[in-house]
Amino acid sequence: MKISFWFEWHATCFWSADDETREHFECNIEPEYLPLSPATIQKVYELIEWHDTALNWEYPPHPGSWRQDECDRFNRAAKDLLAVVREELKGYFTVIDNLEEEKEDPDLDAYLSDPKNFKR
Repeated sequence: MKISFWFEWHATCFWSADDETREHFECNIEPEYLPLSPATIQKVYELIEWHDTALNWEYPPHPGSWRQDECDRFNRAAKDLLAVVREELKGYFTVIDNLEEEKEDPDLDAYLSDPKNFKR
């Protein structure tokens, strides 16, 4: 079975990547349904929560608040988590890296200087 690994807003980071996996789990897969250690499951939820802070929830098309250094920290943490997940699921699942690296929005400074009048 194959699992795709990437982050979506307010959702898991595990997604069915083939028909066999989809038949067993449907589309998204909660970490508790996988043979992962409790520490890894906790780390998954920490990164999901952290990822959700990248979005501007007041108006999602506007820039989020992450500077590049936070993007870089998150990207490293996500890659580290992927390595652990692959090791723990070895023999059960193929885990496909579909992560999109987070990047600072180039319009962040303009947005922060005047959020009410900001336009892309």
